Amino acid sequence: KKDQGGPKGCAELYFYRWALDVAGVQSLMPQFVGYRMRSGSWWLGMSNILRGFAEPCLLDVKMGTRTWNTSASAEKAASQARKCALQTGPLGVRVVGCRFASCGADGVHEDVGFELVGYQHKRPVENEVELMQLLRVFFSTEQLRMSALTFIHRIRAWWNDQRQFALYATSLFFGYDFKTKSDLRACMIDFANVEAIRDKTEDMSGYDVGLATLDRLLSGLVNSGHSAM
Repeated sequence: KKDQGGPKGCAELYFYRWALDVAGVQSLMPQFVGYRMRSGSWWLGMSNILRGFAEPCLLDVKMGTRTWNTSASAEKAASQARKCALQTGPLGVRVVGCRFASCGADGVHEDVGFELVGYQHKRPVENEVELMQLLRVFFSTEQLRMSALTFIHRIRAWWNDQRQFALYATSLFFGYDFKTKSDLRACMIDFANVEAIRDKTEDMSGYDVGLATLDRLLSGLVNSGHSAM
């Protein structure tokens, strides 16, 4: 990933470097493998969690009710606040992008093609009903849903204990191979707006709101016992 430079680039590099020395965090993030100059630019090297997938399905969700940190300009804060208000901001979850197998005319059997959803694809998910439906279709098997829920529980356990960072505008990334619909890989990504804090009360990101939302919706899917297939 290309270093963004400036304060954002420093924040992301520092967080990756910090995580190398903290037990329990490394398994929640892509493996950090180095920092090097290439073609005149600095790059952060990290593992590709989609490596080896023949037909990857992926989901990128921005976490938190507030995606701007305390150093953002008033203009930036206002712009981000409008986006959050329109796209599931109150839930603490905003779908950046999602790629999943499309369904046939009967709504059950899958076609060869894939659908793209999320604000990056100009198909935003705007409320809880739409978010629940997307999670149901993306995590289409009991195994995928249980794996995703377990990952959320691991992050909540870590987040509740840590007192050093506010995770503004970070994302959770999920991926699996459509051919097998197993081996769900998940991690936290995008740390350019992470902010150091001295106390949990300084964290205004609403990251916990997003985790609670995903925990509740995924738990509902698991307890329903019905797959999308």
